[in-house]
Amino acid sequence: MKAPLLERSILLRPLNLLRVDHEYRFWQNWALPTIIFVPIFASTLVAAIANEKNLLSTLSDEASLIQIILPFTITSLAVVSSMQGPPTIDRPFQMARSVTLVITQSGSMIKKDVTPRHFICLLLSYITLSCIFSLILYSIFEPIALIIPHVVGQIVSFAFLFLYSQILSHSLLAVYLLGDYLARHRTP
Repeated sequence: MKAPLLERSILLRPLNLLRVDHEYRFWQNWALPTIIFVPIFASTLVAAIANEKNLLSTLSDEASLIQIILPFTITSLAVVSSMQGPPTIDRPFQMARSVTLVITQSGSMIKKDVTPRHFICLLLSYITLSCIFSLILYSIFEPIALIIPHVVGQIVSFAFLFLYSQILSHSLLAVYLLGDYLARHRTP
């Protein structure tokens, strides 16, 4: 059996977060970002119409916030991956349904239990990749917003804002998980 593309490519491995199987998977990866996305997209669209601008040219504030979030997620990833914590941080989650990820090991596919440290690292690396991809998308299309077809600008804006919504929701989740986990499992 051939390994999934996300397993074969080191650059795409942060996307493995979307493959982690747990009971809140749909809510975490799609529902919450969509709930955040709808008002952000609506307010950005209203601002673009009111100012008679292309939607893509109104996204500078979001791009600036992503530029601020990016170094924090990289630093957080380094800290979480190397921190000394209680031994429970490296044990599988204690949930009603196990948290697992199917990975390739020695050429065969195995289901691996995900630990809190592994999950938070996947979450932070996904946020980092999303930030980088969003900034690349913005830096390529924003300067040419006036010369590209309107539909292309709308599609790029939609993709950018959905990634932005995922970055925000996943960042909140990472802060919650890390804070909650450390508060519940701190050593006296």
